[in-house]
Amino acid sequence: MQVDFYRENGYLRVPAVFSPEEMDELAEDLDRLIQDWSFEAAWTGPWRDAYLDRGLAGTIKLSALHDLQLYSAAWARAIVHPRLAAALGTLLGPAVEFHHTTMHVKPPERGAPFPMHQDYPFYPHADDRYVDVLLHLDDTSHDNGEIRLLAGSYKGGPLEHIVQDSDGHPCHPHLPTDPVPAGGHSGSPCPARRRRLLQHQHHSRVLHEPHRSAPAPGQDGISPSG
Repeated sequence: MQVDFYRENGYLRVPAVFSPEEMDELAEDLDRLIQDWSFEAAWTGPWRDAYLDRGLAGTIKLSALHDLQLYSAAWARAIVHPRLAAALGTLLGPAVEFHHTTMHVKPPERGAPFPMHQDYPFYPHADDRYVDVLLHLDDTSHDNGEIRLLAGSYKGGPLEHIVQDSDGHPCHPHLPTDPVPAGGHSGSPCPARRRRLLQHQHHSRVLHEPHRSAPAPGQDGISPSG
């Protein structure tokens, strides 16, 4: 693996962690989980006033599910896959602890934007040995909202995020929608092809957001974190 690239930029793409057969099984099981177990969710915060018009804001929802491994044997096997464990061990050392998985399925045609943020405020931890793994079950591109990562931004440490809306209610942590420290919102696009079995791993303090220049077809992104 390109460990030096990860140390410099805070993210890495790892090919062929899962076989095509394993990917097919994960995708098939995911369809069942979406149908039987997912719940409706929406990302909250004052960013919605800047990103969404009033008519659209009330209609943007996600299908979400946490801890997929509790509902699916295929996903339970995936989080302890030898090639995944080996990749994480190279970055984190031999003692790797699993934290959680989460699924967010964007609605067809409209997508579900969210501003630049670090994952750290969602689950603070004692040191910087926390890696998010994003497994692509669908192609992602500029047109449907690939993830964008601000290379090297994790080196600035945890940033102060907006955690309340204008009424003082808790909201999902995010940075201001105007340009933020460490270079603004021009993250590097990281498209992925399902057939290439690319797996993104990024540091929990790397600034990132989904690209939002165009409506996004429904797409599945699964994030095991550890």
